[in-house]
Amino acid sequence: MKLLHAIMSTNAPPLPTDLASPILATCLRLAPPRRLGDAFRVAAVLNALPRSVAPDLSYTAIMLMPWIDTDLACRLGDLWLLNTLHFRLSRPTFSRPVQYTVPGALVGAAAQGYVHVLDWWIENMGEIKCPLTAVLKAACEHGKVAIIQWWLDKGDRQDWSGELIRAASENGHVEMLELFRVNGFDMRCMSGSRCCVAGAVTNGHERVVLWWMKHVGRELDGEEAKNALVAAVILTETDGRCRMLEMLIETLQHHFSAFVASFSCATGDLDFIECCISKAYSGTAHPISYAVASLMGHMHVLDWLHRRAVPIFPRTDSAASDDGLWWAWMSLARRKGQHTVDAFGYDFPDPMSPYFFAVCAGDCRVLDWLHAHDSLRNEKAFAPRMVEQASRGGYIQVLEWLMTHCPQLILSADLLDCIQGATEYGHEHVLGWWKTNVCSSEMLDEAAGHVLLKDAVASGHVVSLNAGDIWQTQGRASVKAKQWWLDHGYPADLVLLISWSTRCGHLDVLRLLHNRDLIRPVLNGQVLKPLHIWRFPDGWDMFNWWMGNYGPECTSRWRQDALQFPNALMAWQSHKNGIGCGEIDGDFASMDGALAVLEWARQAGIRIRHSAPLLWATQSQHLHVLEWWRLHCAQLKPDIPTRTVVLQVCRGMERVVTWWKQSELINE
Repeated sequence: MKLLHAIMSTNAPPLPTDLASPILATCLRLAPPRRLGDAFRVAAVLNALPRSVAPDLSYTAIMLMPWIDTDLACRLGDLWLLNTLHFRLSRPTFSRPVQYTVPGALVGAAAQGYVHVLDWWIENMGEIKCPLTAVLKAACEHGKVAIIQWWLDKGDRQDWSGELIRAASENGHVEMLELFRVNGFDMRCMSGSRCCVAGAVTNGHERVVLWWMKHVGRELDGEEAKNALVAAVILTETDGRCRMLEMLIETLQHHFSAFVASFSCATGDLDFIECCISKAYSGTAHPISYAVASLMGHMHVLDWLHRRAVPIFPRTDSAASDDGLWWAWMSLARRKGQHTVDAFGYDFPDPMSPYFFAVCAGDCRVLDWLHAHDSLRNEKAFAPRMVEQASRGGYIQVLEWLMTHCPQLILSADLLDCIQGATEYGHEHVLGWWKTNVCSSEMLDEAAGHVLLKDAVASGHVVSLNAGDIWQTQGRASVKAKQWWLDHGYPADLVLLISWSTRCGHLDVLRLLHNRDLIRPVLNGQVLKPLHIWRFPDGWDMFNWWMGNYGPECTSRWRQDALQFPNALMAWQSHKNGIGCGEIDGDFASMDGALAVLEWARQAGIRIRHSAPLLWATQSQHLHVLEWWRLHCAQLKPDIPTRTVVLQVCRGMERVVTWWKQSELINE
């Protein structure tokens, strides 16, 4: 094992010839086909081996490891492996499908700075037809200047996006920003690059902030300036952020408003809060300060604001509900330790009610304070969404508070949304509260039909049939909410449960059902409802689990529907073992950009079921898939959308419109 780790190191010396074959044989034993976790370790060993040594053994190793594909070879920067996969193993006698994703393979190469892989791609795969934004963004995130220079040398700027500048700025790559500037990009107006400077502030990249102030300064976009100042104010108590705040205020003083200064309440430092408010050009506190202090639970700040006669609710609050500051509220919630920060959504209440943020924090102390000091008893202070938020957060104490002070709000709330939120985040104690205090059994029966499977399983929640068994899954919550539903006698739709668990990649659900022998009756037809939506997620764990446990039994069921494989090697493995794969879903493959799946099915003579593949590929902007359908139009006879439909779907997609104009598929 020490030798394997040494091989994986960057500066590993070349392997002696007499060691190559034994090490490769060891790797084969360490990583049998069902051990996905060893994929990169084995690939690293293959990459370190002299290519002239035992090539047949190397080919055998790759054939036994279907996860070794073009995407992996691109991430390794391994031209030998790329050529082997594309020009040796893809031909008889191996006939191994070539599997790659666009732009996934190119993103992997760009993140490592492998210009030679991009050159190989153009030489052997033709022009890069996918939008380059994701590829270039990966290069910017990792500071790979050579990739951006390669793109600039090509003279093709139509894939330009402000997202690239944001990626470079957030990750502290000053040299990347300088490269964009000297090549004539306007750094003042960057479409899609909100929070560019704010990201640098949040991540502590002082050099980047200094660069922005030096080269753009007062000409910085107003929204961008506000975001940067808010980020610096929120994080000023962290080492280094105070200097950045002073630097930003010195240059962007005209953007330092009372609204921006109000976020200083997140620190809980009254001296700092007063200092920020005094530096604001209005010199007064903004009512949004109450919302910030309420979320953070700073009671002394609430008292301080009240003594200064700051109104609890603003007269107008259009700026406060701007989606551009959604990230700021998320940042504050994470600092508070909220585990359901994504439950905020983008729909802030209007006006920005401090009650709402107190509910989000689950803090009844703040609710009591607000209720005691809000002399107006503002009618907009409460909204039914607060009840849903309390259910999502698992805050029974807040639900009890709302029941005591405004029971009409509980009774008027959308029961389905509240039950769905509690189920989605795994709060079985909240479900019990609703059952005990509000809901009749009939009401919960109706709610269960909507949320029990689709919403809970899609989020990765597992039902334990043994009371006390707790399973942690890929989702956001534990098993307890689903356990609660079953423990209280609400029936589970096993067909939907199996289908959704497969689609969403939640193996814990399937393992649980497998251990209770609840899957076999479905596969054997004892459950009459058809088992549908066989769409495997990316990654081999789910596929290997089905192959290992129910391979032969899946054949009849899988042939009832067109399968949806994320890559051609999965489809090939299934077909090679005689398991299912009667048809491939061409629409989903086109929507997902799974060109390798389409090409394998065509070459293998597998029927490609489709209804509107060109339309799906157009909507997803997969030009490489569109070109494939055009080349095989006579053989596969896809439905050609009309000119009107194409123009409606392609609105704002210049590259796709250009392709359709040049394709000659539409006579109009």
